[in-house]
Amino acid sequence: MIFIVLLTAVACQPSGQKTLIVAHLCDPQLGFSDFSADSARFGQEIRQVNELSPDAVIIAGDLIHDTGDDRAAATVRKQIAKLKPPVVLTPGNHDIPDPVTPEGLARYRRLFGNDFHTLECKGRLIVSANSQLWREAPAEEAGRNDRLLREALQKAKKNGMPVILLTHIPPFVESVDEKDEYFNIPQAKRR
Repeated sequence: MIFIVLLTAVACQPSGQKTLIVAHLCDPQLGFSDFSADSARFGQEIRQVNELSPDAVIIAGDLIHDTGDDRAAATVRKQIAKLKPPVVLTPGNHDIPDPVTPEGLARYRRLFGNDFHTLECKGRLIVSANSQLWREAPAEEAGRNDRLLREALQKAKKNGMPVILLTHIPPFVESVDEKDEYFNIPQAKRR
């Protein structure tokens, strides 16, 4: 299991605006190994983030290990509710498995809320897009995700706001022109 907490002062600082401090967590995957240990580690991460007092917290997916693990989902929700700063979640492939189904999306939304988020914070726009929908997914849902992303980006551009884009699957690993693989977004969507 890998827990990553990254506290950073975001580099895209508009002139005259204060530094944005973001805590970035990813892959808590509750239920991956020993549930009690996983839960305790995630709880410790939450306490540490609160002590650091960032402006926002982003959690980049794989909240739980097994999509059907209701106990893990309830524990994650309970721990996330303890965070003091605003939180932006994005689903990972353990939260909504490949291929994406309407049932998988409905389950995620029931357990964790919307799968597309925006948060304005200190003159920046944090956007969380559901990168699971950029693979094999229902066309209507993929289209909705794309439309929401375009609208958010257009709003940010109109308002002169830098954007922080959060996804679980990266657009590419080494090169924008790399072949489609498990660990990147397909070229058709990437472009």
